[in-house]
Amino acid sequence: MIFRVVNAERMAKVKKLWSQCFEKEGTPFFEYYFNDYCGKDNTVVGGFDEQDTLLTMLHLNPYMLNIRGTEILTPYIVGVATDERERGKHLFGELLQVVFQMLRSQNFPFVFLMPVAEKIYTPYGFAFIDYRPKYDLIKIHGTSNLQFEKIAPTAEILAPLYNKYVKGKNAPVRTPFQWNKLLNDVKVEQIICELIKQNDEIIGYIFIDTGGKVLEYVNLLVQENDNLAKLPFMMARCIDARAALERLNVKNCQDCSFTLLLSDDFVEDNNHLLQISVQNGILTYEGTEAEEDFSMDMATFVQLYFGVCDVLDLVEKEKIVVNNPLKLAALGRMFPKCQTYINEYF
Repeated sequence: MIFRVVNAERMAKVKKLWSQCFEKEGTPFFEYYFNDYCGKDNTVVGGFDEQDTLLTMLHLNPYMLNIRGTEILTPYIVGVATDERERGKHLFGELLQVVFQMLRSQNFPFVFLMPVAEKIYTPYGFAFIDYRPKYDLIKIHGTSNLQFEKIAPTAEILAPLYNKYVKGKNAPVRTPFQWNKLLNDVKVEQIICELIKQNDEIIGYIFIDTGGKVLEYVNLLVQENDNLAKLPFMMARCIDARAALERLNVKNCQDCSFTLLLSDDFVEDNNHLLQISVQNGILTYEGTEAEEDFSMDMATFVQLYFGVCDVLDLVEKEKIVVNNPLKLAALGRMFPKCQTYINEYF
């Protein structure tokens, strides 16, 4: 295959493949996405044959994620598609190899995506970093002490509520650009927005699609550690562990050091044996030949980094191999468990 960042001349091929796999040409979201967004505010990378036929593609949409208090530019992979005649040939894996190398050269530590099926992405080192409650709209509307008011949504109304809700969580930074994109999609897809009130005080908002599905539920009185059944929702992949460590917020971490072996079966240059140290709130690392205190693969590392599980949970699940138990407390201090909220659809 020949891999290319798609330009305007080849955008018709992208539209054709998108229409085959997702929304059809002429539908509201298709027209909005390709007229107002695709190729202007994002990047499309495709694999072409020698006749310049687009065989497989993915779209990289720009997001800023706040991860453990550090804002990290992180591409959101959407629009993953392979021509139906070419499926089963592992073309997507070849495309990912090229895209990961391209993004590594630009110093991106992570990518994330919403999987249509987990089994497609786990072979490439992706792991779940966010789990969403399955909300029941009838139960929400039936809450006796809440009132709901349908509104025409604006960033001025919703952004302060969102910012309060995600404070202290790993979450996208919704800039004016992101709010504009989100609200355009709300308009195009006729999504309903309701304010949530309690005793006439605004405490949140809810987005509901035309079929009654809850797309986003922000309620300042309901945090995601409540007893709600959750479903796997968002996956991430660490494509450059060194770049990730350079951005890790350790200001509140006590001084410590350990050796860590990171293995990556898909990105050869992402295999490392590192001596990692924190001193006076500053993290440093260097390659070493010393025996590792811990070893893990890249899927485990991304879950540790995003705080999905604490260290002892991952050890119990045999995802972290421990050679030096005396260093476990240090690893736990560097990567404490935390919450993630990523509720973006494109």
